[in-house]
Amino acid sequence: MSNKLTTSDHIRPATLNDAQEIVALYHSLIGMPGCTWSVEYPAMEDVERDLSKGALWVLRVDGELAGAVSIGEPGDVGLLGWESQHPAELSRLAVAHGFQGQGLANALITHAITTARTAGFDGVILLVFPENLSARHLYQKHGFTPDGEVFAWNHPWVKYQRTFAPV
Repeated sequence: MSNKLTTSDHIRPATLNDAQEIVALYHSLIGMPGCTWSVEYPAMEDVERDLSKGALWVLRVDGELAGAVSIGEPGDVGLLGWESQHPAELSRLAVAHGFQGQGLANALITHAITTARTAGFDGVILLVFPENLSARHLYQKHGFTPDGEVFAWNHPWVKYQRTFAPV
């Protein structure tokens, strides 16, 4: 196992060659506390859609898939009402079991925020399952603020957003 990752040096755009591994990573996290994922979601179609938009990033440590994140144009989440006029949606953040607790989620979130800002978005939005307290704490640590609750896709969610100051 590598040392704690503190930079985005190992983060790169995902490719079609990564797709099966990414789906396997997502499915390996089903049943974790606060995880609403199932064998139906996220699925290969979600990975392929993210790839087609250039919105999927992977983090590899010593060649092994350690994490993934999607950041780009919002899907239906964008219709839920946000402060930002043109936000990016952060979704499907995943860190493999063997790499959890090493700061990789922090690196992926930092990378996603930088990617969104560089691409001209005026903020980042996301949904978190209310009982996923570790995720909620992590996003708040990165400057995201709660913005109400919604019920969608058969689950309650807490809306989180982070807006960027005009340049």
